[in-house]
Amino acid sequence: MSHLTKAALTIAGSDSGGGAGIQADLKTFSALGIHGTSVITAITAQNTKKIYEILELPLKIIEQQLIAVLTDFEIKFAKTGMLYNKEIIELISNKIEEFKFKLILDPIILASSGTRLLKEDAVNTLIKSLFPKTFVITPNIIEAGKITGNSVQNVEDMKEAAKNIKKLGPEAVLIKGGHLNSKQIVDILYYNEQFTSFEKNKLNYQLHGTGCTLSAAITAYLTLNNPLNDAVVKAEDFIDLAVQYPIITKSGIYPVNPLAKLELTAKRFHILENLKLAINIIEGEKRFSQLIPEVRSNIAMTFPNVQSTDDIATTEGRITIINSFPRSSGKIHFGGIHHVPRLILSAQKFDPTVIAAMNIRFSPEIFHACQKAKLSVIKIDRTKEPKEKSKIEGKSMSWIIEEAIKINKGKIPDLIADEGALGKEAMIRIFGHSAIDVVDKAFQILKYINI
Repeated sequence: MSHLTKAALTIAGSDSGGGAGIQADLKTFSALGIHGTSVITAITAQNTKKIYEILELPLKIIEQQLIAVLTDFEIKFAKTGMLYNKEIIELISNKIEEFKFKLILDPIILASSGTRLLKEDAVNTLIKSLFPKTFVITPNIIEAGKITGNSVQNVEDMKEAAKNIKKLGPEAVLIKGGHLNSKQIVDILYYNEQFTSFEKNKLNYQLHGTGCTLSAAITAYLTLNNPLNDAVVKAEDFIDLAVQYPIITKSGIYPVNPLAKLELTAKRFHILENLKLAINIIEGEKRFSQLIPEVRSNIAMTFPNVQSTDDIATTEGRITIINSFPRSSGKIHFGGIHHVPRLILSAQKFDPTVIAAMNIRFSPEIFHACQKAKLSVIKIDRTKEPKEKSKIEGKSMSWIIEEAIKINKGKIPDLIADEGALGKEAMIRIFGHSAIDVVDKAFQILKYINI
């Protein structure tokens, strides 16, 4: 008989928008390799902007869900979200006694829109019935303030609140500082009489479902036998990635993306495969050598909305000429720091769909071929580049893009050409929606070059 599959339980409300609640929890469990089980306490009609309606489920069906899960799966850790009323709280308290699982309590009281997700007369029941049976509690600073009766405005307030909440029974307290009026988000863990802080920069967009996803990640890592401190560290890293690559919505309020790491891994694999194929095509065509400049060529590819060259793949070396054939040197890897990745990074500030680029040789004949190929091509005057930018690594690429954008009415063209300047080789840069797309444009140019 095989070992039982590692499983965790979420007891929470259903979010029809899929950004929080049961849906976010189950996605998080799955992303971390845990089988997710669920007990739905209420059905909400909601999206990222508001909650339209709440349907309380009968206590009997909630109890039967608990019994169904706990009698079949080995649940060592369960987390809660929206509990809504005191009868549900008392039911969970009784089931903890019966089935001996450890509780990660996310004390959701209000939605960000202001709708109550825990009835006012249930707050004291939550504190008295569940706090003493809780392993980890994860309030934000607003919830911490309501629990303690004191406003939480800064890190020192958070530490004091954590101590006071700990006195109410939980073994550990993680207070989330996303609502702090500061440039940084600070989360504070209080466990074994010690504080651990987690700091990160605030993003310039509003998020939905961060608390649910973080507490679900802690639950999953605990289920994977991590000690609490390690589980929280890993969960904080998990949520960092989930908020950097959120779900984009019409409202401008973005649900965090628990599948970000899996999606990123899949995207990276696709990028590497696309680059390999593009380079194979280049190396199979002798005539491509005509397009390689003296400084040699580079080709790079990434995905939309990257934040750094760490997420841009390229070759370790450059595409050179060996025995009259183009040849790529070095492995394809992420984290290229030469000018083509920086060019893509600059281009994406204006058009996130530009995910690939390559540099080729400039000559009057090649430039004329670009025009014949009916590709959009912009020619800039490199001699006008400010000295303060030309001397700083990486600044030249942003200047090239900005100049082309001015000429091309805010759009990234297929090609940006220049005849060089003092210490700068003349160059044509090709942009596209994949490495294959860039190579295809290069071959369109080759058709109009006379040998």
